[in-house]
Amino acid sequence: MSNLPPKPVLALTVAVAGHRLDRSSTAGAPRGPAFDVKAVRAAMDEALSMLKCIAQDLLDQSPEWFAPHPPLIAIVTSLGEGADRVGAEAAMAHALPFDAVLPFQQEAYEQTFQNEQSREEFRALMGEARATLVLPDVAGLATEAARSRAYEQGGATLLAQSDILIVVWDGQPALGLGGTGETVEEAARLGTPVLIIDPGGAARLCWRGDFEFPLAARHADELIEEKNLEQGFRKIISGLVLPAGYEAGPSEPRRSHRLAAKLERLVAALAARRSADEGALVRRSADWLAAALASFAGALARTPGGEGEIDGLRVYFRTPITRVYRHRGWAFLRRCLGVARRLDAAQSPPAPASVAASAPPSNQAENARLRSAATAADLIGVHFADAFRTSFFWNFLFGALAVVFVAWTLLAPREGRALPAAGEFACIIVVVAGTSLARWRQWRRRWFEAREAAERLRMAESFWSLGVWPETLSAKQSAWTGWYVRSILREQPVFSADLSLMLTDLRRKLIELVEAQRRYHAKTASEAEQADRALERVGILCVVASFLEPVLFVFAHVFGLTLYPTLDRTATFLAIVLPALATASYGIRQLGDFEDTARRSRRTMRKLDRLSGLLGGESATLPELRARARQALAAMLADVESWRVAVESRNLSF
Repeated sequence: MSNLPPKPVLALTVAVAGHRLDRSSTAGAPRGPAFDVKAVRAAMDEALSMLKCIAQDLLDQSPEWFAPHPPLIAIVTSLGEGADRVGAEAAMAHALPFDAVLPFQQEAYEQTFQNEQSREEFRALMGEARATLVLPDVAGLATEAARSRAYEQGGATLLAQSDILIVVWDGQPALGLGGTGETVEEAARLGTPVLIIDPGGAARLCWRGDFEFPLAARHADELIEEKNLEQGFRKIISGLVLPAGYEAGPSEPRRSHRLAAKLERLVAALAARRSADEGALVRRSADWLAAALASFAGALARTPGGEGEIDGLRVYFRTPITRVYRHRGWAFLRRCLGVARRLDAAQSPPAPASVAASAPPSNQAENARLRSAATAADLIGVHFADAFRTSFFWNFLFGALAVVFVAWTLLAPREGRALPAAGEFACIIVVVAGTSLARWRQWRRRWFEAREAAERLRMAESFWSLGVWPETLSAKQSAWTGWYVRSILREQPVFSADLSLMLTDLRRKLIELVEAQRRYHAKTASEAEQADRALERVGILCVVASFLEPVLFVFAHVFGLTLYPTLDRTATFLAIVLPALATASYGIRQLGDFEDTARRSRRTMRKLDRLSGLLGGESATLPELRARARQALAAMLADVESWRVAVESRNLSF
């Protein structure tokens, strides 16, 4: 077993949706062009081939970011008649796994198909699915409106855990809730790239564009449509090359030329089947499609930009999970303050029992991967929390000790000053060395980055079992922590279970998670307050003693009292040392962030208290549980974000 944190597999999830084969309006009149199965399948085959090629090239050129595993491109679909099944068959033809998300119970779903042959085809595909998620019924499916709500919930689930949407759509508005047009509109609002294939097989890519600050879209027609050939090829290069901070190897140009050659051969084959004019049109279309697919696939899979983020991710992957050397200074301070357990905001409570345990065995294996990543991030965060806090504790302690030696040097006879001078020098060396080591090894940064990754991964299991990804993990992440968590989640198949049988269990597990976090924050706040009060008392005691020392001298002078020489020297010694100890106590309080930690934990605890009450008093419906999971994550990440800002502003310096 590796002693390093797990690297993610280079993975992408592609949702496939669209029209059924029978595309008639309620009045019976044909609606739009006929569904050309062969043309649509050819367009899907072309798109998947390009994505596979692009993913492999990305892995070849950036192996340090990903596990040594072939790229994983997974399809998720509802296996309805028409586009859904074409996508599943295309996935099998390309040796890609596909997952099934059923909008309601299989028996009822099969009744929506045209005939028994269609139902047999559906069952055969179900047997080939990697995982199957059955969503709970909406209002018993008693009405057309309830069935539409179920389809809407199914479409939302597809979009909630996919990077790309491939949709067969005629461009017309949806006839009802959960229709193809509505799915495309929701994808536009979410910012999901959409490869639109019309029923005749023509394809066009619509998305927000590869911009740092994209404009939000409310409707599909507000998305950007890639058309320019030169811009498309530029996007191919930008998608294949990793961001600043990564030095491309000498084989990079060969890989780019190899991909370009494959696309050229594909275009030539298409053009050969058409007349000269038609061939030119097909050539431009294929060039544009290949460029656009390469652009957004590269943008989704590549690591976050920026030298600092690249460096942080590289350092994290090289950090051992377990270490022989332990930083004892922080444990020593806790014992001195009377605090028994770790005062580390990065150390979270034990996670509740896995919800996967009550689902099929395949979920348990997949969940183990997710938990191993969370455990690794937690252990690394705890280690560097101890390292950073130990460093500033020793800095202040040895700084105060250096003042003790200075006072000793001033009061000792000339022949006895060598020893305290050596002690002062040694203390200064310890402070300088400790500060330099903490800054060089980036203990503070590695602490808060690992803690953020751990918190995100800790909540990921709840979202996975509810059939969605956290909304905070958009495709583009400004920090490597978000990119890493999203990459780990991409490896997961859909949660394989019938959620109508698990809603009560899922609700209970979510309550357990919220309660565990609430208890943790309550205890953290109590212990942080205890430590802060203890340090405050030490500082006050030193200040009062420093104040009493000159008062004693004034009193002796006024009343003509004579102090013994030893007492005189002792008072002078304390006059120098006590303010230094008070300053050290204050510095430890500030860098330890005890007061703010207690305040943040109590604020988070109050939010979780209210949320726990809401979970305890509601019926278990899937939309409500998803909403409560998002609210719990928002409360936890708000605490992490405010904590991170505080930690970032308290670095060690000379």
